[in-house]
Amino acid sequence: MQALYAVEPWGANRDNAHAAMLAMIYASAHTPKGKRRPRMSDYMLTTKTTVDGGKKLTDLRNYLKSTVKKNV
Repeated sequence: MQALYAVEPWGANRDNAHAAMLAMIYASAHTPKGKRRPRMSDYMLTTKTTVDGGKKLTDLRNYLKSTVKKNV
C-alpha cells in the first residue's frame, strides 16, 4: 500500500496539497512585481496543536457545567 501511495497519493493530504498549489499559482499570477511570491505552505491547511491537553479538557468540563441546568 505504501508503494502505491508513494506513486499515486490519495485522500485529504493530497487534496490539501492540490488546493494549495492552485491557490499559490493564482496568487502568484496576481502578485505585483517586486513582492514576495507566495509559497504552497502559505495555503496549506494545518491543525492547531494544543500544548496542554489537560487545560482543554478542563475548559470543556467547565463549559458543559455552565450550560447544564439543575433540576430543582
